[in-house]
Amino acid sequence: MKFLIACALVLAVAAAEDYHVTLDDNFDFTKLSHDELTAVAKCFMNQGPCNELMLSYKQHYPGVVIDACNRCNPSQKKTGKVFYGRLQKELPDVYHQLRKYMDPENKYFSNFLAAMDLSE
Repeated sequence: MKFLIACALVLAVAAAEDYHVTLDDNFDFTKLSHDELTAVAKCFMNQGPCNELMLSYKQHYPGVVIDACNRCNPSQKKTGKVFYGRLQKELPDVYHQLRKYMDPENKYFSNFLAAMDLSE
């Protein structure tokens, strides 16, 4: 029995280590102005500067789009949902530019959004 518990703990730790590592999985994108949201999108598209936090997110692109955020933890998915949801609703032009930049052939982005419970 102890062996099974030890195996379960090892598997849990190994699974947790598979998540992407960022500086802050719970960054609150709801507090950003439209200009700040645009600046983050430009950072992700290599069109503007990135602070250390946004670089920690950006380093995982385009992988998170291609694998539909498969290695994102629940907090990262929630943060992504807020960011992309706000872009979709409030800044659709910026959203479409970022989407085209991250997935120029439009193969992966729909699955990526679905993984974060966002519809188009």
